[in-house]
Amino acid sequence: MELTELSTEILIKIFEYCSIPDLCRLEQTCKRFNEIIKKTTTLGNTDPLLCTNQILKSMRNRSCQLLSLKEKYRISGNWRDGLYKENVIIREGRTHIPHFILTKENMWYSKGNKIFIYKRNNKNYIDTKNNVQVIRAAKKSEICYFQVKKNCLISGHWDGSIYIWRSTSDNLFIANAHTSDLHTIDIKDDIFVSGCKDGNIKLWHLKSKLELPYIPYQSVCIGDRIWSSSFSEKFDILAIGTAGYNRIAPVHVLDLNRFTVISQFGNNFAKGSGVLNLKWETPHLLLSCGYDKYIRCWDTRLGKCVQAWLDPFYSTVFCFDTDNLCTLVTGAQSHGRVVLWDKRSPRYVQTYFMETCKRLLRSSPIYRLSFDACLLFTATDYNLHVLDFSVTEGVPRDYSMHHFC
Repeated sequence: MELTELSTEILIKIFEYCSIPDLCRLEQTCKRFNEIIKKTTTLGNTDPLLCTNQILKSMRNRSCQLLSLKEKYRISGNWRDGLYKENVIIREGRTHIPHFILTKENMWYSKGNKIFIYKRNNKNYIDTKNNVQVIRAAKKSEICYFQVKKNCLISGHWDGSIYIWRSTSDNLFIANAHTSDLHTIDIKDDIFVSGCKDGNIKLWHLKSKLELPYIPYQSVCIGDRIWSSSFSEKFDILAIGTAGYNRIAPVHVLDLNRFTVISQFGNNFAKGSGVLNLKWETPHLLLSCGYDKYIRCWDTRLGKCVQAWLDPFYSTVFCFDTDNLCTLVTGAQSHGRVVLWDKRSPRYVQTYFMETCKRLLRSSPIYRLSFDACLLFTATDYNLHVLDFSVTEGVPRDYSMHHFC
């Protein structure tokens, strides 16, 4: 029997063991192979490309378009070479600490006590002029952090209040939910968590009917400022990132069934090595970043850090995003700088500097970033930037050899 006579299911299984260059060659051999390879989204996972693999559903749900293998290969090369076009899509008149969430259809962007819902346009950027929905909190306190899941938005504010929104007729403002600055919110199923400067983590039921009084069903005192949190999608556990003071470990793992801390990581870290961002990559692997200048991967089964990437300029890492395979993108504290990593290597791949920070000599952190296969969105103190790597021409901005630490 010839290879072309095999069933489609068997051919897909064979193709899954091929590299991207081999698949590109197979596409050109016959019409049937071409159609199978173009329609199958799971191919290329034996050696995933940086940024453009689109293998996992989480990455496809962020991308406006599914790329052909040829385009994946080309655009991944642009990410490596620093070949892109930069646009500033939102300009602010004053400094603020922004937060945004990127999906395939929308971007949710906070400013002051408002959250703007922008539709993504035909360039896959965002349309800031048409069909913009605005959600305004009941109080003027500035939004620090928010989450959107299952048609529900929950925002935490600098005065410790919480705002829950499902629609214009179904929303609730909880004043004095915490006693001071609220830094983190996360949602899982029918519960959500809030973390505060006072060191308390509070767990709340997400009720079907939003009405006062609205009180948490559990509160746990960690004993140090709470900077970040992340629910595990598979297990009933919660990761918590603290400020790293008061002889408190910067990473805690909380059992949601017993409401007790079952693991602590980073007990030997220097004082003040706070964790600013957390994300579960798998049920057992947790990524963190913060003031210790590292992005770390913790294995809860071994109880230790199994991989670490040091910022090339030895700077605080404010935020990161990942495709849950090989790509890691981090935002640094100074000069509007973003770093691209291949998790299979300890050395960074490329560095990108936001042009407004370079041109105006303003040293802003990257407060938030997110990416899909073609675009990288970053938020600084004044602007929201987008870097478009789908371009076919331009001058590469290659900083891959600049490593001073």
